[in-house]
Amino acid sequence: MEVSTDLSILMTEKEWNDILTRMPQQLAEGGYEPANISADILVNEYMSKHGSAPVGESVWRVIVNGSSDLPLHKVTAAVVDCLPPHTLWYGTSEIGHTEFGLGTACAWQP
Repeated sequence: MEVSTDLSILMTEKEWNDILTRMPQQLAEGGYEPANISADILVNEYMSKHGSAPVGESVWRVIVNGSSDLPLHKVTAAVVDCLPPHTLWYGTSEIGHTEFGLGTACAWQP
């Protein structure tokens, strides 16, 4: 079935780039076949809350669209398993496709 995962993740840009290089294969091995992955740093939200641009870690919005026969909580777990163990995140998976927001870049597509 078509599913999507929409997470907010606290991490550095280097961590994201490292994760992205292995994420598609790791997801496929875990039963979640990705169709595309998008990511965007939530700078505006950070700046409105803290009054300055983020330094070091940033909150990223990561959307994975794909297909899986896993229960939705295991679809979310498959994405979270791609993250380093110390990573803070929140979000969920749902049936269907999640549109990228305006300005959100596609980070990976086969």
